Amino acid sequence: MYRIRVAICAAAFAVVATAGLTGCINNEPEPVKSKVPSSAYTDVKQSGLPAGFPVPPGAKKGNITEANGRTAGQVTVKDAGDAYDFWVEQLPEKGYTITNKQNVEIGDAGGSFIEFKGNGYRSGKIAITDKKATVTLEKK
Repeated sequence: MYRIRVAICAAAFAVVATAGLTGCINNEPEPVKSKVPSSAYTDVKQSGLPAGFPVPPGAKKGNITEANGRTAGQVTVKDAGDAYDFWVEQLPEKGYTITNKQNVEIGDAGGSFIEFKGNGYRSGKIAITDKKATVTLEKK
């Protein structure tokens, strides 16, 4: 009885292994289909920050996307304190109203944020930690 089970298992394994290898060698694998409907992605696009939005000198824009009236992404800055000072000065000059701000420095660490609105945006926030700034804007 034991030998029969071993023989059946070995034969089954050989069939499965051969079928699997044959499928891989002779046919292209079937693409994996997403369970998320494609319509979920129609409003998402690669974008930049709004035209005229102030960006500190030497900063590099990272992946910035827009979806459903919300723009969000990261900006790498040279110095967090300088970037904070730049945005506090430049946002009002570019037509934005600062609604809240805070700059916390603890040695080399710390963080800051600036909340604002204007230019067709009901809210915006810049959160700065180390040399990364996350910018979020929500349209009216």
